Amino acid sequence: MGTNMPQDRGDALHWVEAHVQPWTTHAAAIDLSPEQVAAITLLSENARAKLTAAGTAREAAKAATQAWHDAADQMKALASTLIADIKAYARTEGNDEIYALAQISKRAKAGEAEPPAVPSSVVSTVTNDGFVELRWKGKGPGGTRYHILRKLPTENNFAFLGDTSDKIFIDQAVPAGATPIVYQVVAVHTENRVPGEPVYVRFGTGNGQGQTAVA
Repeated sequence: MGTNMPQDRGDALHWVEAHVQPWTTHAAAIDLSPEQVAAITLLSENARAKLTAAGTAREAAKAATQAWHDAADQMKALASTLIADIKAYARTEGNDEIYALAQISKRAKAGEAEPPAVPSSVVSTVTNDGFVELRWKGKGPGGTRYHILRKLPTENNFAFLGDTSDKIFIDQAVPAGATPIVYQVVAVHTENRVPGEPVYVRFGTGNGQGQTAVA
């Protein structure tokens, strides 16, 4: 280990921990008082405890985020079913007032809205927190949304991860050790669903973009 303490906090912690023992053993010879040695020992132990707590908090945050996503997905699935039932009832009754009462938009006629463009130029980035940030290009009619799908190495099919009206999405619930992860961005407007090419994210090999994006 280098003789100079690194500036990075984590590296500095490792450096100090490695020096506590020789500083304790040779305190008198290197002109350190027992109080100084005790103080640096206590501070290094406290820093290690806080780092461990931070890691635990990050994992808890990921678990909480996944729980939120699961709950929201269940809510959206039922809401979508209810909306479809209301629209079907309105068409059967021939009563457009039902849409207003339910505060939902009337179903667009076939060919009434142009489909959104295919999501393209998808770029993936792994953040310092271990999250995966996706950015892409796309355009479409007003109200176009983007569904984010994810497939883990242990899964055979894509799972719905979330949706957004923006062209950026952050996956905050990336399972530890999962690689490669495959993402797909799907542009959605009325009955139109336009999927983009799959994006492969492999941890520890740099960043990339497009169909073979690597992060």
